[in-house]
Amino acid sequence: MHRPLVFCLVVVLLAIAASSSAVPRKPVWPRQFDVQFGLSVVESPLNGPIVNVTSHFYYDFNVQASLVTYPELCLPGLIPGDGWKKGCNLLFNPKGTYLFAPHAGVDCCLLFPGVGTVPPDFLRGFNASGFVVPTPDLYGVLHNSDFWVTNEGFFYWTDAKTGGDVALVDGGSVVWNFYPHLRVAPQPSALFAVPSNCAVSCPGSFLAHARKHAGGRVDPMVSLALHHHRLLHTQ
Repeated sequence: MHRPLVFCLVVVLLAIAASSSAVPRKPVWPRQFDVQFGLSVVESPLNGPIVNVTSHFYYDFNVQASLVTYPELCLPGLIPGDGWKKGCNLLFNPKGTYLFAPHAGVDCCLLFPGVGTVPPDFLRGFNASGFVVPTPDLYGVLHNSDFWVTNEGFFYWTDAKTGGDVALVDGGSVVWNFYPHLRVAPQPSALFAVPSNCAVSCPGSFLAHARKHAGGRVDPMVSLALHHHRLLHTQ
């Protein structure tokens, strides 16, 4: 785990920010990449905040799939009880969102049917705030960042000069701080393979827990995918 830099959303929002003179262009993801990020949960049960735990995101929109790996800790909003204190993975494809949590007794299950990965231009559902805000990346380095918002409380920061991803807040208390550069390269197809036993729905206790925390402490990419899924069905 990298040296933590406490990311306080309230401080960031109240920090002195320079107003942008023009509406910035919305960055678009490459179709294939992977990137390391730090997971933080401002409010987590029992052990206090989770700060900058090393995790990884893999993306291949050529097969409309993505994978989030949490090797050290899962998320309190995904797994009931103490099961979140071990690692877990989340996989997204056109059939839905799958949870892999063997330490919690679930080798693989379908968490949200029909909720797949977000498209490269997912920021089209965000609005420019009009501010450039100093925002830390995975290593705590500050980037002058364009600040993107939604009506549902999602926040995204991209480097004002390069358009690179800096941070994501999921509408609740979960934060991703990205490594400064995406590794743009073909992704191994095996990363996105779904075993046949994954077609079974997640246990009812898992589903109820995830839905209860859908406004916070759920994985940011799950929240973002649900947000995108709702937008698609309201257009």
